Amino acid sequence: QVRESRRLLCATLDRLDVKYWPSSANFVLARFGRNLERVIGGLATRQVAIRDRSGDPGCQGCARITTGVVEHTTRCVEALEEVLCGAA
Repeated sequence: QVRESRRLLCATLDRLDVKYWPSSANFVLARFGRNLERVIGGLATRQVAIRDRSGDPGCQGCARITTGVVEHTTRCVEALEEVLCGAA
């Protein structure tokens, strides 16, 4: 499920034109830049948690998104699309 979740998340980030670093781990580091607070807040409102990594050296505007259970990643992807594409 981790591989499928990671593939699903990366495909979504590609489609949304969000820079990320490919990984073989159970997470993806993505750079949302100035949108980071809006993304973290919007996902939290939708009960999807991601980790703010902007305090780490070289990671300004970045968040870590865990990939594991496909169902959870699907919820995350849907929430990202809503927040970044301006849906309600």
